[in-house]
Amino acid sequence: MQEGLNRLDLTFEKLDLQLVIDRYAVPGREELTFADFESMIMPKSPVFRMDMATRKVRKELSQESKQLLKKLLRKLIDSESEIEVLRERVRNHTNEEQRGLYDLLDRRNRGFLTTQEWEMAYEIHRDWLLPCGIKPNFELLVCRLARDKAAAKVTFGHFLEEIRMKSLKFYA
Repeated sequence: MQEGLNRLDLTFEKLDLQLVIDRYAVPGREELTFADFESMIMPKSPVFRMDMATRKVRKELSQESKQLLKKLLRKLIDSESEIEVLRERVRNHTNEEQRGLYDLLDRRNRGFLTTQEWEMAYEIHRDWLLPCGIKPNFELLVCRLARDKAAAKVTFGHFLEEIRMKSLKFYA
C-alpha cells in the first residue's frame, strides 16, 4: 500500500496504514485486495455507488481525480486514527462497563441499536459521546457497525468488535 501512496506523494505512519488495513481487509489478512480497496473508496449511497461503478474506466487518473483520491485517503486514515483514540478511551472499562455503555444506547432494550437510538443517545449525552461537537451521520455509523447492512441493526457483538483497539497488536 505504501508504494501506491508514494506515487500519490502521500506518506503515513505504519500504524496508521495498519489501522486502515485492519478496518477494510478481510479479517486475518495483512493486505487490501482490490475488492477491499473498492469498498473503502466507493460511496455508501446506492445511487452514487451505481453512478461511480458505471463510469468509463481510464488508464490514467486526471490531476483532479488524483487530488480527490489523495484527499479521500488522507481523511480515511485520519478518521481511523481518531476512532482509535476513542477506542483507547473505552479500553480501560471492564466488560460490564462496556455492556452498560451499550445498554445506555439501547434504550428500548431490544438487543440491537438502530439509527434512531444513536440519534437519541447523541441528543441526551452529546457532551460525553462527542466532545468535538460535530454531529455524525448516524446512518453511516450504523452502516459501518452493522454486519447485516439491510437490517441496519448493531448487536452488542458488533459494537464490541468495533470498540476494541486495533493497534494493540503493535504494542504487545
